[in-house]
Amino acid sequence: MRARFLTALLLLMMWGAASASPETYKGWVLLDEQEHPAVEVVVIESAKQFKAWQKRLPGKVPSKKQPAPTNPDPLRNSDSLDFSKYRLLVLERTQTLSGYPEFVELKETDEEILAVFRLPELVAEARPFGWGAYRAVLIPRVGKSIQVKYLD
Repeated sequence: MRARFLTALLLLMMWGAASASPETYKGWVLLDEQEHPAVEVVVIESAKQFKAWQKRLPGKVPSKKQPAPTNPDPLRNSDSLDFSKYRLLVLERTQTLSGYPEFVELKETDEEILAVFRLPELVAEARPFGWGAYRAVLIPRVGKSIQVKYLD
């Protein structure tokens, strides 16, 4: 009986490890003065690119309350991403503060890695000019191109 229980537990642990989804992050991003598409895809492949992108993460959260609270975004002060093993795929949504892109799954083929996202419907909201929302996904560095697909 104990052997069956341990076998079942081991199989459950293996299934959980195999179906583990990649680490994701979400937050707000500051946009520059240019016109932006509704969704912008950024692939960050080095610590230098990450530092440049990281400067666009606001220090405070968007808030009517003053002083605004500090932004708790874990990527804002992070130096722990290992770009020798991972790339960071970032989807920036430029027309909202609350409609974060929703990560669905990663699919790997022989030629590419397909990252599947869902874009929630935009709702009318007040937002500061030059702010948007982002979702970032750590993708293993395996020498394949990254493609992004959006579900309806």
